[in-house]
Amino acid sequence: MNGVSVVIKAYNEAGKIDEAIRSALRAGLEVRPLPLEVVVADGLSDDSTAQRAARWGRHAPVRVVQLVHRRDRNCGAGVELGFAASRGPWVLLMDGDMVLQPGFLPKALAFLHDHPRCAGVAGELQDEALRNGFDRIRQRKALNSTPGIQPWLNGGGLYRRQALLDAGGYAGDERLAAFEEADLGLRLLALGWNLFRLPIPGVVHRGHIEPAPSLLWSRWRAGRFTAAGRLLRLHGRGPGGPAVWKLLAHPLVLPWAWAVVLLASLQWGGLLAVLPVSTLMVHWVWRRDGSEVLTAWLDWHLLLAGIIQGLLLPLRARRRELAFRAVEPS
Repeated sequence: MNGVSVVIKAYNEAGKIDEAIRSALRAGLEVRPLPLEVVVADGLSDDSTAQRAARWGRHAPVRVVQLVHRRDRNCGAGVELGFAASRGPWVLLMDGDMVLQPGFLPKALAFLHDHPRCAGVAGELQDEALRNGFDRIRQRKALNSTPGIQPWLNGGGLYRRQALLDAGGYAGDERLAAFEEADLGLRLLALGWNLFRLPIPGVVHRGHIEPAPSLLWSRWRAGRFTAAGRLLRLHGRGPGGPAVWKLLAHPLVLPWAWAVVLLASLQWGGLLAVLPVSTLMVHWVWRRDGSEVLTAWLDWHLLLAGIIQGLLLPLRARRRELAFRAVEPS
């Protein structure tokens, strides 16, 4: 197939998957006569995501592939199986709770044609709603909307298949249960590729309504925080090392901050033991958003615990293949 493959990673997205597929098919009309296929990669959803997506295959170029083993489920595995099942030389990666925006695909293709050393390009990721502290932090820092050269592309984008193959695949190291975009960007950087974000809308992220404490707990169970330590272990000394250390700067500074508090407490009878609480108060007054500050504070501490765990735990042998099966329309 000499065209575009849109890979949609999905897990329990029965209420959103139709809109994601529809937006991908609309984008295909913008690049005709270039052929387009849509590959929905289902991470063994507990709802009807796979079945709803498979129905599109009756009248549109949509295929559904699904993990075989639950043990393989993580953030990177879904896109990796979709990438393995796709065929186009251009691969657009997105999530099942995203809506691809009109105009992005043709402009992204034109940019990659004009920049042969660019491996991938994304647009702005726009959150449909701010549901918790994580969403507000992401919006305030413009993490997914700052244009220009990027160390990695959070939220997906359009990639050259050959660049991904050269780098070992999209999620090239399944031992990382998260940070798959960062891992990919660092592998591409080591090969001399670059990544770019265009100042145009790329996708709208519809997301899920989940309070920050519940989301933090879900991330811990999924191994996201441990993945931070493994990311540091894999790339901390390479050419992308500065970017990794910058990404994890806040949790890595925490031990030094706590050491200062402990020493000050011992030296001055506990007068500075209230420093963490005082810091929270200052941030809350400055940002005027207590949930954002508390979310960041908890996230940093869990990341620190995960970094320690990821650095100390042995890395298991890498898996060579990801088992998956096709889901046929019912």
